[in-house]
Amino acid sequence: FKIVDDYPKDCRKVRFWDIASTVPSGKRDPDYTVGTLLGEKDGIYYVIDVIRGRWGPGSVEEIICQTAMLDGVGTTVGFEQEVGAGARLFFASLYRRLAGFVIHKEIPRGAKIERARPFLVQAEVGNVRLVKGAWIRDWLNEITAFPYVDHDDQLDSVAGAFNTMAKSNARRLYVF
Repeated sequence: FKIVDDYPKDCRKVRFWDIASTVPSGKRDPDYTVGTLLGEKDGIYYVIDVIRGRWGPGSVEEIICQTAMLDGVGTTVGFEQEVGAGARLFFASLYRRLAGFVIHKEIPRGAKIERARPFLVQAEVGNVRLVKGAWIRDWLNEITAFPYVDHDDQLDSVAGAFNTMAKSNARRLYVF
């Protein structure tokens, strides 16, 4: 990955969340909630920012909403949405709080590696840049060790952001 100082401010942006809501306790090593901000301009993808933590449900919702406000209404907010009843209630509340934002939900289908492959192909051919930030070391450690890691939440998040953006590209091809 090429590391850059900045990204084009006029790029399209998606912040995609892979959501977990378990706080570590004892010997438990729960998943992370991760929100990846991805930008794209002229076929180059910029991983701009990554937020990663282990928070309870109320904190997760608050962090997502605060981050959306900071990112601005021009940034699409995406989620990997599980299908259980509790998840539907959580997302209904979140959608109300994010009124005014473009929201994209993705119901995960297929193996993680298959969902990640389109992003990994772009990375492999040199079309992905990382914008300098404190998040890079942990991100690279996870991405480059996949699938041999305990946690793959950052890969899920960046793949979700990429796939959301790619679907947006496909829709834009047919706008006249």
